[in-house]
Amino acid sequence: MDLYEFIPSVFSAVASGFAAVATWNSAKMSRESNRIAQHTAIADHHQTAISRYNEAINTLKDLTESLQKQAFGIHHDWPGEIEDYFLDGIGSKPIYRRHLMSHANEILASHGIKNNNWISNNHLDSIMSGLQDRVNILTEEECEKYLSLNKGKTFPFEIPAQRASKYRRAIDTADFQFAYSSLIHRISEEQWLSIWRSTWVNDGRIGVYNRMFSEIEPRILSIRKQLENEERKLKHSVYPLDCNDVLNAKYQELYIAINNINYVSNFRLMEGYKSLKTKEDIALAVLTSMAIGLFLSKQLDSI
Repeated sequence: MDLYEFIPSVFSAVASGFAAVATWNSAKMSRESNRIAQHTAIADHHQTAISRYNEAINTLKDLTESLQKQAFGIHHDWPGEIEDYFLDGIGSKPIYRRHLMSHANEILASHGIKNNNWISNNHLDSIMSGLQDRVNILTEEECEKYLSLNKGKTFPFEIPAQRASKYRRAIDTADFQFAYSSLIHRISEEQWLSIWRSTWVNDGRIGVYNRMFSEIEPRILSIRKQLENEERKLKHSVYPLDCNDVLNAKYQELYIAINNINYVSNFRLMEGYKSLKTKEDIALAVLTSMAIGLFLSKQLDSI
């Protein structure tokens, strides 16, 4: 083939290549346009569901604002009240009893929960583990030894991430066993009985919480019912809720949050433990109650 025959064939091949690229780009743009159009159609179709979700969030936050403060107080303020009122403000160092209570209940509420996973059973198992299973109680000598091993460190001694990977249950963690055992050794049985009984009266920490919870519980359940009705309407439509990954995920997260508020954060779970007699059992019940308060506060913060 001479040069005059070669040049046209090169131009023809190049032109074919450009045409193929143009066709591919055109097809890509068409697919993208269709995708955008479909997303727009889904968004338009789900406008009512979006509005219902936003209304639910706002209503839930308004309803639970006071309850959240009361719950956080059970976790954060109650240990200090116990130290000051029931124990005459005497908190022997190196670790005050209120700090032991605060950190022990935080371990119960938070242990093993990663990536903001709010699945009810995980939290309930962690929070209630002390009341459902036997907890190893360290002797006073073992508590002193644990302190010596961690001399110069600030309690809690274990890093939460390491604790979660090392121990299956919250009550198996070294920090929890140390805090729980120390509290048993440093607070008398009579004091524990007084602490536990006083919180259930009408103006006690749990008594006030229960009254507040009972007032808003029906409305919280109504919020869930409205969301479920909206999802049911969409189920047999052109675009069911699960066609919208983002909105569907938000609905499921809110369902879990409402379940947690009504189940995990409901102190009716503790009704069966009101008549406990021994300091070992009461100490666990108090720490569990504080953990429930912290759990609810964190759950509502996540919404």
